[in-house]
Amino acid sequence: MINLLDKILVYFGTGPFFEDFLQFSGFFAELLANPDFPLWLIIIKYIFILITLFFLGLIIIVPITTGWLKLMYLNKFMEFFTFRPIGAVRAEKRWKDILSKVEEAGTESDYKISVMEAETMLIDVLEEMGYTGDTLEERLEQLSPGVLPNKKDVLKAHKIRNSIARDPDYEIDLDRAEEVLGIYEEAFRNLQAF
Repeated sequence: MINLLDKILVYFGTGPFFEDFLQFSGFFAELLANPDFPLWLIIIKYIFILITLFFLGLIIIVPITTGWLKLMYLNKFMEFFTFRPIGAVRAEKRWKDILSKVEEAGTESDYKISVMEAETMLIDVLEEMGYTGDTLEERLEQLSPGVLPNKKDVLKAHKIRNSIARDPDYEIDLDRAEEVLGIYEEAFRNLQAF
């Protein structure tokens, strides 16, 4: 042991800090090797072991119970094995809900609500894809024709949606509502939202 310390002192030099550190570490090693180890240090040792086990338990339990583990890893595995993004299932369900309002209710107000919800859904999909902007037009400007070939049709549908939102007397029938919703559905398919 002394030969090793001498070699370390020769290699690093004999500065006062290093000598003090070696003296302290030697004292600490002797203290731990002493059979008359003080009881209060044993108690502190077990307290720190319990604290360590508590935090290790938290590291394991918190990600599982909060859903963080599912969000970070399980969703990626699901996407990989199903060849569909996780959001596609939610988007498809949301889209079916919008279409069901048109098919089941059959009133003009339901047509208007469906068109407005379809545009809101398109804005949400574009936001999730990373396209930013205050309006739909700003988001659509960022898309190339290869990504969204029916961009002009979407802009026409957007104008109809704006007319519905601004003019309460704007009239829309079933055929027109289905046409506008068809444009949005094509946009969703082009964007691979579902």
